[in-house]
Amino acid sequence: VQLFSGLGEAAASVDGVLDLPLDALQAALGVTLPTDPVGLSGVRSAVSDYVADHLEVRSGDDVWSESFGRLTSVTIGGFESLRLEVTLEPVAAKTTNTSDFTFSYDGLVEHDDSQVVFVTVVDEEGIASLQGVLDDDTTSLDVGAATGDDMVATIRTMAVEGFDHVL
Repeated sequence: VQLFSGLGEAAASVDGVLDLPLDALQAALGVTLPTDPVGLSGVRSAVSDYVADHLEVRSGDDVWSESFGRLTSVTIGGFESLRLEVTLEPVAAKTTNTSDFTFSYDGLVEHDDSQVVFVTVVDEEGIASLQGVLDDDTTSLDVGAATGDDMVATIRTMAVEGFDHVL
């Protein structure tokens, strides 16, 4: 999951993308998914509905809304994936800071406990910072609260354990 710049007190929403490994997504949905643009347009709502059922962003008690954009096919590290664009927006008028929120996602990891989700924030200069890793045991994290040292330790642990399918 990549969340893009615009995080902050002046931003009204947060844009991002979810890269969903095709094999894992097909297993979770129980169907074979196309990868061509025309076929993807026909399954976009099913993929969006699946992600929406497993995604929650909140600030305190305020649950954010999500709207989904394009669904495309990409290859990442030799693995075929579907990339789904998302816009996350606080619903309550009292939530004006989009730089601190809780991001929860348990899709795919509930079907395959070897799946992990790396959540990164990409700033205005294009520099990505890892916010955390979600897995079968940890399905939410506070964005904006992670430290670099914590993330380096997490990446080392994941590499040693041999996880190679990520969102």
